[in-house]
Amino acid sequence: MRHAVTLIILTALSGCGLIPVYEPYSFQTSGSASSNKAVVWGLHDKEFILFKKINGKQLPSRNGAGVPLSVELEPGAYELEILYINPLGAFDTTKAVKITVDKGHTYTVNANMIAGKRDAEIKIEDLGTSKKCHFEQYHKINGAAHRICN
Repeated sequence: MRHAVTLIILTALSGCGLIPVYEPYSFQTSGSASSNKAVVWGLHDKEFILFKKINGKQLPSRNGAGVPLSVELEPGAYELEILYINPLGAFDTTKAVKITVDKGHTYTVNANMIAGKRDAEIKIEDLGTSKKCHFEQYHKINGAAHRICN
């Protein structure tokens, strides 16, 4: 069953007219200006890191493009539910990760597969305020994109 779900997700992410939304999803709690927010960046490359929920609230599929690849958050503490799909779609896992974000900071989410297990460790790195990220699409059919931070 797990392989069937993974195949469905990969099929959705790798073609079938799906176009990922590369701009961060703005998660609103108080309506503060965008310049005051932090951005947390996932991946849509050889492996996928996507955001499913924030503080238990399901995130929307944006124009049928699936859950967000990146999220914009007001400063504060959050619990992010992150979906990781490893290369080749051999497995997927959903992890709840607690994070406290600071005004104007950029964060990246990465995963390390755990040897001998069908699991991964999720790590979030704070790049501070001097680096910003964006996605550069390199594959027109499946929408794969490099995450560039500079």
